[in-house]
Amino acid sequence: MLAAFSSLFRRKSQSITVSSITFIGEQDGPPERTLKDAWRIAFPNFHSLCDAYLAQVRYSGSDEVHVCLCLKVTSGPDIALRDTATKIFQRDFRKDVHLDIVFLSDEQHEKVALVCHPFYTKKNG
Repeated sequence: MLAAFSSLFRRKSQSITVSSITFIGEQDGPPERTLKDAWRIAFPNFHSLCDAYLAQVRYSGSDEVHVCLCLKVTSGPDIALRDTATKIFQRDFRKDVHLDIVFLSDEQHEKVALVCHPFYTKKNG
């Protein structure tokens, strides 16, 4: 099973579990570019973060498309990273808009990279 973190504006984050994710493509537009720029400023503070993608996804058992911040980290889920990403998202988006956050497995990382470019990649050195 896969754990996904759903972050709701002005609400506490909640953890959900889905059995699979289908990565559709990149979520991009003027508001998303502004959001990605803000995340790029904050993300270097998280040394476990390798890559970040903003993707359109479908979860098993649903035809609905969701926007998902997909994070590849060197170890398990980083709650401080999740909380920082959520706070940045909350500054710019309406209360009724939510953001899903997934910490990618190696296999999922390979799959999302086929349909989406990372907007953040950790610099070596």
